[in-house]
This record gives sequence, C-alpha cells and structure tokens, in this order.
Amino acid sequence: MANWQAFFSNYGSIIAGFFAAAGVVIGIISSVASSQLADKSKADLTRAVQVIERLEAVIGDQWDALDTDQVETLRKAILAMPFKGTVQVMYLNSLGKSFAQSIATAFRAAQWEVKYSTGGGFESGVEYGRGSTSPELMKALSSVIDPSLLVGRGTDEQPSGFFFVGVGSKPPKK
Repeated sequence: MANWQAFFSNYGSIIAGFFAAAGVVIGIISSVASSQLADKSKADLTRAVQVIERLEAVIGDQWDALDTDQVETLRKAILAMPFKGTVQVMYLNSLGKSFAQSIATAFRAAQWEVKYSTGGGFESGVEYGRGSTSPELMKALSSVIDPSLLVGRGTDEQPSGFFFVGVGSKPPKK
C-alpha cells in the first residue's frame, strides 16, 4: 500500500471530520453574518424612513395656487384695508411658488407695489408682517388662507408701509 493510502486509511476519518466541522463553523458564521446584515438592513431602512418623514415635515406638501375666485376675494379684502403700501411676497421652495405667485397677483390687482422672490428662514405656514398695522394684512389673508396657518412677525413694530408675506412649508395633512 502506498504511503498516501496508508495515511488516508489511518487519518482519513479524522480529516473528513475536521472538514465537516469546518463546514459547520463556516455555516454558523455565515448564518450569523447574514442575520446581522439583515438586522442592519432593517435598521438602515427604518432610519431612512425616519429621515424621509422628517424631511417631509420640513419641506412640506405642495401648496395649491389660489384659484381665480380666491384671488378676487383676496383682492377685495386687500382693498378694504385702510392703507396701501409695498409688499414683498416670498416663497421658501418650489412647493409654494405658485401659491405665492397667486398671492402676489391679488396684491397687484389691488394696486399695491409688489416685489416677488424666493426667501429663506420661513417656517411652517404663511408668515406675514412688519408693523403694527400688519394684523389688517392677516385679516385680509385669512379671507382665503386658514388662519391657523398664518404667523405674524414683527407685528408690534412701528408701521413703515412695507410688508411681507412669506410662504413657508405646508404642514402635512393630518
């Protein structure tokens, strides 16, 4: 019998057992790694969902532009105010651009000087303000915008004839 045959006849079962045990260990390691990877993937997916939900809250939903009747209602409410001035109508992001544009249209139709642009720092809702007469502006805006979405800024300051309307993020529907 050749040396290698003698070797395998004596130690073959031990070698086979070793490889079988190594296969089991590799299987266990693979199973644990797969389980950990699945748990990590699930955790990553959960984290991604949380980030998206926070971004949706910050960015908000799409604002709908005022329709023709609403623009006319707002125009009449603006005309009813006991003063006229300049208004800067701004929007935070593209989701509020057409809504802000329709607000600017109502001010222009009411013969106000209107400046229209993007703006930053607006929170959720529609901000308005500057000056102690700005509550009149809020009253006009609330003719077409849910008053709970209106946020006054600088309403205790001296009136200057310059006002702003800032369209922030639209709160998600509950």
